[in-house]
Amino acid sequence: MRLILILFLSLFSFLYSKPSDRVLFQKNEITELEAEFFNIIDNGNITIETYYDAFLIASGIVDYEEFSIYKSKLNDLRKRALTELVPYALEGPEVLGEQLLLWLYSENGVLKKYEIKATLAQDLFNRGQYNCLSSSIIYSLIFMEFGFEVKGVLTKDHAFSTIITPSGEIDVETTLSVGFNPGTKEIEQMASSQRITYVPKGNYRDREDVTVMTLIASLYANSISLLGRSINNPYEGLAMYKKGYYLAPDFDFFQKNILSSMNNIAIENIKKANYEEAVYYFDQAEAFSPRNTITTKNRIYYYNTIGTLYLNKKDYPSAIQAFKEGVIAMGTNSEVLQRNLKVSYYNYAVNEYNAKRYNNASFISNEALALFPNDRDFINLRKSIPK
Repeated sequence: MRLILILFLSLFSFLYSKPSDRVLFQKNEITELEAEFFNIIDNGNITIETYYDAFLIASGIVDYEEFSIYKSKLNDLRKRALTELVPYALEGPEVLGEQLLLWLYSENGVLKKYEIKATLAQDLFNRGQYNCLSSSIIYSLIFMEFGFEVKGVLTKDHAFSTIITPSGEIDVETTLSVGFNPGTKEIEQMASSQRITYVPKGNYRDREDVTVMTLIASLYANSISLLGRSINNPYEGLAMYKKGYYLAPDFDFFQKNILSSMNNIAIENIKKANYEEAVYYFDQAEAFSPRNTITTKNRIYYYNTIGTLYLNKKDYPSAIQAFKEGVIAMGTNSEVLQRNLKVSYYNYAVNEYNAKRYNNASFISNEALALFPNDRDFINLRKSIPK
């Protein structure tokens, strides 16, 4: 039995392509809070508040009670930032950008200890732990509060921020208190000495500029990577890819993995003879990415599996029906299905001939010749049938 789908209803807009135009959530994939949030995203009603909510929800804070607790902590940080950093904001984005980073690392800030796996908002607010992704997100969100422009940057296994200023773009390595404009020397006065910090520009090759929302969506990808083998349920992985897609529909990572997951789930269901479930996921994959070669190949495998199953049981009428459906559905891509359809007809006709049901053998041969005109096997078989 198929699971109930949650349909997000909203006015159609030619200016906003809705994520739900391509992919829908199933009821068991999201909580009530997430359904409400992703409905807002789907309708394009995105404000600064939406970004903060996205940070919490993408961190796995997905029930109302827990969300309320962390939203309160987040709002306290925002209020302090808006109070204490105003003088720097008045001097412009460059001054604010540098002072914001220092403020986040100050005694009253939230960035206390770098931990490579500390990706989520819970790590940040419970223990002051952070990594490149969580620190760049919180930095970017607060910077945005002041009305200035910022974007995220993703490289291989790393993330950081770039602020937009009148004099140009400035990178911000948020994992260091002195990471403003990396590639320049920063001198930190210690109690009895000076420490020079230098972050080389070479660390930022092969970079991909992304939106702040894409930076937040990367929490889903990062969580899947950190969980690794603990995600044994492919449905769970698909749900996370869908959530990331809703936040960043143009991010290729989520598109590829949604399509791959849908096809993998369909194939696994074929192996378990759950054919209705397999068709459901093939239909979802086709809706998400029409005429995709991977889905086409796997659909052919679906029809061929069912047809061959009947063929091996010598249930020729059922085999013919299954292969015919596949040929009709797959059109010009159905060479293997057409070959097996011909084999099914031929075996059926020979079976009837051997059983001396000549009229039926003749009828089957004629039906096959209508599909495979001038085929010698069927012509010769029909000639050998007694009149």
